[in-house]
Amino acid sequence: MHGKNSSNYQIPWQERCLAVIAYSGGLPLLALMPRWRKRPFVAHHYNHAGAVILLLFISVGIAAAVLLTLSYLLVFHRVPYERFHIEIHMLSTLRKMFLCWAVLWVFAVVLATLGSTRHVLLVTRLAGKSGLLRAAVLLSVAAYGVLLAVIPAAVHATTLVRSDTAPGSVYFVYEDLDTFPRWLFALGFYPLSLEARRLYGPGSTVLLPLSPQAVARAKREGRFVVFGVHGRPRGMADRSGWITPQDVQAMPGSDRLQFVYLSNCDSGAQRAEWEKAFAPARVVTFDRLSAVVEHIWWLWFRAPAVLRKITAETKKHEE
Repeated sequence: MHGKNSSNYQIPWQERCLAVIAYSGGLPLLALMPRWRKRPFVAHHYNHAGAVILLLFISVGIAAAVLLTLSYLLVFHRVPYERFHIEIHMLSTLRKMFLCWAVLWVFAVVLATLGSTRHVLLVTRLAGKSGLLRAAVLLSVAAYGVLLAVIPAAVHATTLVRSDTAPGSVYFVYEDLDTFPRWLFALGFYPLSLEARRLYGPGSTVLLPLSPQAVARAKREGRFVVFGVHGRPRGMADRSGWITPQDVQAMPGSDRLQFVYLSNCDSGAQRAEWEKAFAPARVVTFDRLSAVVEHIWWLWFRAPAVLRKITAETKKHEE
């Protein structure tokens, strides 16, 4: 960071607020306010906010590329992935990158609040390029577009899934690691929930956090069950330990269970045991490490078709 500190406490509070708004996601708003945007102080921070926001989008793009790379490595190059602890190193680097951006953002907001037009290394260089500023504005608009699509979808997805005691037909049992909100899993299950409602009626989808009780209920009541969980060859990783095929086999079952999807890594090591535990259902397991990305893809683009096929086969058999 360099340059002369040109703090000016006579800068009107309206201009300071607009500058802070620009850094806080209001870049597209200021793009529609040319009269205010042409004022020297607002123009300075409008340009700098574009640079700061652009750096955020670049960081998000890098993070997405890293996560996809990690998914590829753990699926196709397991030995070096585990030997060199690639995930730990790459995620640590990502955390530091976002921490640096957060410090930069806070510094820029403080300068705007104080009425300062001090230059900031790298940010000032980027701020002087009109093409990059336009890109920042367009990316911000695109981000808001995504939010406008995701928020209603998440709300609707949450209304389609239940967690009460009434039985359902399609179950999604998930592990949130005490970190991820329930609506995120409802959104991941959204296409399948829509298909379940069409095939079995409203209230047919049940969303439950992982526990032995949830596994027992899904096995006893469900037709189509997805386990979005972590694990190893031993079984599904529960907060209190492990849920093994032997544990599941001891739980009461039902002839209506037709399909079970086990997302946990190396579940295929006990494929025969899992098939016996969830009999008579068809059980999907993995003989390797499995990536979250591939499970999301399956849930959104393949699972609804699988549910339709199984339902059609059941109706044909009953006829």
